[in-house]
Amino acid sequence: ITGNTQSTMTRVTTSSEANASPDNILVLATRENLVNATCVSAAISSSGADKLALSGGGTGAENTISGSTEASMSDSDLRARGNLSLQASDTSKIGAVLPSFAVGSGAQGIGIGVAVATNEISDASTSSFITRSNAHADGVVSVLATATQEIKAYVGSIAALISPAGGTLSAVGSGAHVFNDIAMSVKAEISNVTKSGLIGSAVQVLASDTSVLSAACWGVAASFGSTDNFSVGVSLARNTVENEVAAGLRGMTAIVESRTGNIEVRSQENA
Repeated sequence: ITGNTQSTMTRVTTSSEANASPDNILVLATRENLVNATCVSAAISSSGADKLALSGGGTGAENTISGSTEASMSDSDLRARGNLSLQASDTSKIGAVLPSFAVGSGAQGIGIGVAVATNEISDASTSSFITRSNAHADGVVSVLATATQEIKAYVGSIAALISPAGGTLSAVGSGAHVFNDIAMSVKAEISNVTKSGLIGSAVQVLASDTSVLSAACWGVAASFGSTDNFSVGVSLARNTVENEVAAGLRGMTAIVESRTGNIEVRSQENA
């Protein structure tokens, strides 16, 4: 899944008279992405005496979410009797279930099972900002950017060979690999305020991110009954989170004022 969501106010002017200005001003951009992938493979083989049984099963999936979410105001002159708020919110979730089964029976047998999954929420951004503008609100002026990412992956491979009495050789290999990656940029900013400045009962510039990774990966190999048995099972999981979360005031040429509350600038990462 890839795509961009944008809500913006550019070169907008509202009345400077209190009784003619809007009650509240809201610029809102939201994006929700959901991927659920289930992939199953099963292989069964059987052979008679002195024959070779071959059994192989494999599953694979690649799931990717990318894109941007933006709420912005630029080159504007605004007045609100209530709150002025810019909010950008992104929620992205990937769920993957990939089991692979290979079962064989014969005097001689080779069994292979493989499961591979790649899940990425990357090249993605969530941003909220006011730039080159001035704004007066009787209520709170807030610039908020919030992102939530979640990847849950369950990947496994099972391979088994059963040889009757007198079987000579069983060789079984099973492997599972899962790679989960989250790379998100989350930014909230007020910059280059102009003219009479930015004034509210309180001013909030907040950026927050929550990233959750959950992975279960298993490779099971078993062989029974032959004179010579060889079994190898391997599983590998790699999980990475590489996010950038930032909130700030920058390049001010006019006042930023909170009349009754606080000026709060905060960034938070939960991973």
